[in-house]
Amino acid sequence: MENAPDIYSYTQCHLYLSDWFTWAKKSRKQISLASLSLKLGIKSKSQLHRILHDPKPPMGAGLIHKFSEVLGHSDKEREYFSALVGFSRASSVREKGTHYSVMHRIQPMRPGNSQKTSQYDYFANPNLPILREALCLSNFDGNIRTLGQRLIPPVTEASVKAMIHSLWSMGLIEALENGCYRQTDAVLDTGHDVVSLAVSQFHKEMALRAVDAIMNLPSAKRQIGALTFAFPSKKIEALREKVRLFQEDLIQYILTETEATDQVYQMNLHLFPHLSTNQ
Repeated sequence: MENAPDIYSYTQCHLYLSDWFTWAKKSRKQISLASLSLKLGIKSKSQLHRILHDPKPPMGAGLIHKFSEVLGHSDKEREYFSALVGFSRASSVREKGTHYSVMHRIQPMRPGNSQKTSQYDYFANPNLPILREALCLSNFDGNIRTLGQRLIPPVTEASVKAMIHSLWSMGLIEALENGCYRQTDAVLDTGHDVVSLAVSQFHKEMALRAVDAIMNLPSAKRQIGALTFAFPSKKIEALREKVRLFQEDLIQYILTETEATDQVYQMNLHLFPHLSTNQ
């Protein structure tokens, strides 16, 4: 008999529930929308159908508990399921982050979710992308303690070692015989909903570091600019494309630089409206 869907491989509640119901119908002759509704104390089959297929399932704490009982969850699975519902229903990045931190803590490593987990960890720790670049600077001599002290803000030697191990485990760097490192060609996909959550948090942290740079770095070591303007909202995609093309042009300029690198820079690009669209 086919095993029940593994809840830990899901980050969208409605996909987990619909897959579980499909599996249950195949393995249990007595299961149906009507019988499941009765077990859950749901008044109508249409309400249950919506819960099984709605990306933001209308479920309160009581119904979440009943679902866990019917689905036979363990204590950890019950906690994961509750966080999964909250993550699916959350509308803000902060709320999603709160629920996913619970899911991430409980989630065991599986072949199917290890890549998503490593991608999340990479972007959730803003120092990892910075360190990945710093390890490959031409003036890095393998002294990890000094490198940790150069980071802004500084981190301990133990923290740098732990981050290097993480980057190596993710396949993002390779160790060289001279004690230095080089980047691999591994590419991290930022399209997954969970990874996109970590990327949003990464952008927020980099925006905060930009504020620190404004306040603490001399103007000769940074470039800060801003432009406030009126523009037709229906042409926002054209503006976004202009920004993307600028990014691509800048990346090509960076990649073709032949002189030795000795610093890691951060460039943030922001384009957002100042007015509410509510009339």
